[in-house]
Amino acid sequence: MTYAEAITDILSRVDDPNGDTYETRAKQLFRNAVISLAISNEVSNEDILTLLNLKTEETPTSGKWDIYSIFGSNLLRIVKIYAHPYSSGQNILLTETDIETWNQIGTDDTLEPIAARNEVRWCKIGKEIHFYNKYSSYYSEKHINVIYITRPGTFSDSDELIGDYSELFINMVMDMATANLKKEILMENG
Repeated sequence: MTYAEAITDILSRVDDPNGDTYETRAKQLFRNAVISLAISNEVSNEDILTLLNLKTEETPTSGKWDIYSIFGSNLLRIVKIYAHPYSSGQNILLTETDIETWNQIGTDDTLEPIAARNEVRWCKIGKEIHFYNKYSSYYSEKHINVIYITRPGTFSDSDELIGDYSELFINMVMDMATANLKKEILMENG
């Protein structure tokens, strides 16, 4: 199914098969539905393969750092953060930290990452991921993988949706976009 076919299907469900009245809004609602469902827990990663991305980040010797720059405003959701399996052959202990604890690191020694355990603490603050590790004689190069979901690019009429997205996902998107468009039409017509 192409993007144009999906939009035509949505328009036929609201009695506007030629798109004379609602084509632009149907396209907006289709994109909104893709984003809404991608960040929900209603779909699996396999349903949205085209939106999945992987970034491998090398840790600095020590201190706090973030990897916001790889995401920018297109980040929708962090799927998983894990140690790269080839990270100098050493196990890395990744410890997620809440924001309150994160803000206390540096003032409370008990919250510092334990270098002897190859620990890296991390915290998600908004759309940024912050990491912190300490240098010691135990330190070795560490690589951390982040799997994340980004916003879709611009759709064009000839885009083939199946393959980039599962058929189930496309049907869910069309159903959501149609339902939202019907609500808008109902409110418009009173």
